[in-house]
Amino acid sequence: MHKEGKAKVELRDVSLASVLGAAALALPILFHALGLGAAFLPMFLPLSAAGFLLPFRVAVPLAVIVPAISFALTGMPPMTIPPTGPIMMLELSFLMAANRILHHRLKLNVFLAAAVATLAERAFYLGLVYLAATVLRLPRVVFSLGSLVKSLPGTVLLVTAVPAVVTAIRKHRIS
Repeated sequence: MHKEGKAKVELRDVSLASVLGAAALALPILFHALGLGAAFLPMFLPLSAAGFLLPFRVAVPLAVIVPAISFALTGMPPMTIPPTGPIMMLELSFLMAANRILHHRLKLNVFLAAAVATLAERAFYLGLVYLAATVLRLPRVVFSLGSLVKSLPGTVLLVTAVPAVVTAIRKHRIS
């Protein structure tokens, strides 16, 4: 297991971060090609797992790096109007940190930690989207709740599939 106080980054952490980062770049391309991107939160799935499997100093930078690389390669997520990319960077950082804290520091099992972290992140997201809608002079409540409802399938995957994958990875000692 990882110790948060350790200053050295281990090769296996960098390797796992690379695999999860690559998945977080590839999955949105696939899901968006099928018209399912925003609904299933494909970038969130591997990055949420990173919050459980990697120390903060490796996991949280992925929350900023992956959306930025994705934008550079594909133009998605947009970084200005609408500011989807910056919002994603904040919410992914929040989700990854919440997963880590709830599971490793507060010792919640991976399924409960994923549920609590995801619900907290969705509330955080709602606030960010409401703020962005206010600044952009969009209908705040409709825009905010519409964004939240649209992502329900992805929310279900964050609470079910991610902890199952994290458990399987740990069982087979991949992490």
